[in-house]
Amino acid sequence: MPFPITFWCGVPSDFMCEQRLAEIRESGCNLITGDYGVEGNQRVLKLCEKYGLRMTVEDPRLGECVRQPELIDTLLPAVAADYRAYPALFSYHIKDEPSAADFPVLSRIVARLKELDPEHEAYINLFPNYATPEMLGAATYQEHVARFLDEVKPEILSYDHYHFLKAAPVQQRDDFADDRERQIYLAAQAKSERGGFFDNLEVIRAQALAHRVPFMLIVLVAEHGPYRYLTEAEIRYEAFQALAYGAARMSYFTYWTPDYEEVWKYQNGMISQNGHRTQHFYDVQHVNLDLAKIGRKTAATSSVKVMHAGAESESVTPFSAFGGITEITGGRCTVGFFKNGLILLANKDWEQAATLCCKAESAPRCYNPQDEAWSEIPFDEEEQAYLIPLQAGGGCLIRF
Repeated sequence: MPFPITFWCGVPSDFMCEQRLAEIRESGCNLITGDYGVEGNQRVLKLCEKYGLRMTVEDPRLGECVRQPELIDTLLPAVAADYRAYPALFSYHIKDEPSAADFPVLSRIVARLKELDPEHEAYINLFPNYATPEMLGAATYQEHVARFLDEVKPEILSYDHYHFLKAAPVQQRDDFADDRERQIYLAAQAKSERGGFFDNLEVIRAQALAHRVPFMLIVLVAEHGPYRYLTEAEIRYEAFQALAYGAARMSYFTYWTPDYEEVWKYQNGMISQNGHRTQHFYDVQHVNLDLAKIGRKTAATSSVKVMHAGAESESVTPFSAFGGITEITGGRCTVGFFKNGLILLANKDWEQAATLCCKAESAPRCYNPQDEAWSEIPFDEEEQAYLIPLQAGGGCLIRF
């Protein structure tokens, strides 16, 4: 099965056509999302088969079930009947960033959909760890995630964490659509330089393993609000750090750039508001060339341990001899160990490439995503170590 690579904010209805699906495929993404009305969704699902894509369906009836639980037994059977027979269907989009107060109704929706369509998931995305207790509806982030998994019982644990902030302070505003939007905006700019990226990964990985569900990170792409324009290396960094932690899927925010408005000021998604490719289209395309191949291998197994070589201020496990590697120098990296003996080394520097000096009990081999071959790693006699190059923000998959 291909490594699922998806996005938020798909092609708008006015622009949707076969050429746009071919363009998505060209980007390296293979799982689309969108709401084109029932008949429109069905047409797009049929076209997805032609282009080797799958679809997370958005349908307003699902949102109605969240807001009015008394409609669950009326609307959900109709939704499932409309879509479940289409081979390209992947999942149903239910809700973004719920409070714990929403968990009881979400649990009912997930369970009922499972009865109606056991082959396709109900998709819900969670807050990041910088959301406030008021937003979470729980005292701590860990409690929020654990309760979600225990009560809702989803088949995928999805979350977003956007930590690349602009250097300049963000202007205070008072023209929000509602209090929820105000809280999200204020939480986003709570720190001038946000930490917590690895703390968030630690919680998500631990909870995903404990509940035996895969997890997915939503990677920041679009410049908006307090979040800056990203380089390809910064996008690659987000994806490969999550992959080292065992992410089984990846998502990007956003594919199509949302309409520009005065609060978030969206710019530079992968596709512009008027339908043209931006530099981020090509950045993500380059990242996906490696991500799809390496992710398919790591997602086929499970994470065993994650350690960090080099200094790190967050609550992570420092590297010590494990899995055949005895020492790592030459750069800061995350080291993800997997059950089948795979090891992913991910560069924590998104500005500079690194050459790691790895001392090991035997000779490792590295995986080349381009030709999908395993090759020998150069051995430095002076250092008595294997030299592993990592591009800025990038990763290297090795095995013994």
